[in-house]
Amino acid sequence: MFRIKSQYAKITGDSGLLSDYNAMLHWFRTNGIEISNDPDVGDTVNAGLVNLWIAYRESLTNIPQRFDREFLEAEALRICEADDVYELRDCIGEVSDGHLMAIARLFDKPTENESLSIVVSWHRDDVKDIRPDLTDAQALDVLQFAKHKHDANIGINWEVLQIHADMLFPEVEIIQRLTENEWSEQYPLVSNHIDLDSSCEGKMFETYGDELQHVMATPPEFVWTYQDDDNGNPCITSGFHIVNRIGYFISTKPCDIETFVVLDSEGS
Repeated sequence: MFRIKSQYAKITGDSGLLSDYNAMLHWFRTNGIEISNDPDVGDTVNAGLVNLWIAYRESLTNIPQRFDREFLEAEALRICEADDVYELRDCIGEVSDGHLMAIARLFDKPTENESLSIVVSWHRDDVKDIRPDLTDAQALDVLQFAKHKHDANIGINWEVLQIHADMLFPEVEIIQRLTENEWSEQYPLVSNHIDLDSSCEGKMFETYGDELQHVMATPPEFVWTYQDDDNGNPCITSGFHIVNRIGYFISTKPCDIETFVVLDSEGS
């Protein structure tokens, strides 16, 4: 032990403290570092160990602010050797947080508010952020399912929650079905100003040329597509569509819900 102490004194000089020296020995023991008593190489080995300690001590930082400065100073003064109390107190304002942490031996244990593990939590409201249509109980079901199906290689993220929510509670597609009369009353149509003799009492826009360009320049919530359904029957659906289109209409009011208009048997 004398060899390591002499090397410590030689390297640290007047700045060395007994409290720092004892903290170093404690750090050696904690990390299984053996001090050399070899008469031939002991001084060289121990000098390297002292420098290792100093490098480690200076690498200690209080970022993020794990400890209040007042707490660090109090802990260092409490743990330090009696011979160092007055010297440390006189210069404590100049001592770095890391050095105080070393003297207080805070490098090997968490504070009362710290843990040796981390916990990432997801809240019911997180699920409802991506699926606002779910009830509180359904959102909790999604969290429990995500926990049960947890894959450590993927973890839990927004996409995972979205997948689980959609699998457990598929979104119901809201489609508004209107008769032709209901549609014309709720969504009055503008006239085709490009072709005054256009079909459907001058309301329909064609699927080509200037008329199509005008439709495409119109916000989609005002556009209606006159088309054939899957069974080949004429119908009108909200929005701009291409497949099986016959023509387009533009309403004076927007439609924010997918809407299907059942046409009268006589045709529009």
